[in-house]
Amino acid sequence: MSFKEIIGQERAVRQIQQILRSGRIGGALLFEGPEGIGKRTAAVELAKALNCMELGPGALEGCGRCSACERIPKGVYPDVRILDDVAQAQFLGGGTEKQRNLRIELVREISRELERKSLEGRWKVALLDGAEKLTPEAGNCLLKILEEPPAKTLFILTTSSPLKLLPTVLSRCQRIAFRHLAPAVPVAELHRQDQARLSGGGTVPSETRMEPESREGVEKILWGRLGEVYGDWVKDRSRREGPEEIRRILWALDCLKRNAHPGMVLEAVRQGGGG
Repeated sequence: MSFKEIIGQERAVRQIQQILRSGRIGGALLFEGPEGIGKRTAAVELAKALNCMELGPGALEGCGRCSACERIPKGVYPDVRILDDVAQAQFLGGGTEKQRNLRIELVREISRELERKSLEGRWKVALLDGAEKLTPEAGNCLLKILEEPPAKTLFILTTSSPLKLLPTVLSRCQRIAFRHLAPAVPVAELHRQDQARLSGGGTVPSETRMEPESREGVEKILWGRLGEVYGDWVKDRSRREGPEEIRRILWALDCLKRNAHPGMVLEAVRQGGGG
């Protein structure tokens, strides 16, 4: 995976690489925008660029081959922590379905880790995925860290709802906006993925897929919408758009089963694609 494979987010990628090029990296970045369009992937790519062993300081992206670049996306690189409901479940116990909020205990734990010396990397990076889930107590604890961040330490927050974050936390972050994909982008990319599968019988490269959590989230949205549309159509069968939207949602669910990019599937449905 590399920055250039994050589809439809050229402006956000340019901003990230300008930060890398300048060498002036603040204590916190906020990647904001809709679900499933590459925020978390971009954050991982940034962590790779900062710690790539082959290209060294000043790299605009990771090499993708060194030990750091291979381990960071897997969550097993000691100086890069990915914090989400899965990480909290592992730390505090309980299933991921119980982790509706990111709690202060998780923020305190990462704060202690960031104060320690780096084990391998040039930078210590904490990726807080779904920052809108922070409790007020966790948000205030995070604010204290951002006010005086340790040297060579970067927080990357991702969120689809920036207004749910504390204003004081927002003020400490450099914000980078990830946009809705243009209507033509998701449909064209889904077509390309289908063609890639059909020619040669291969599968879509894993780099184009999103995390399982995003895939499951999009599937829940689609099934929920399918129930709403079908229910409305049963009540009023004169609605011509009902069967059309049902076909479109079923098409999207089929795309998900075939490992299409979940963010693109959702955006394609919103823009009237498929069917």
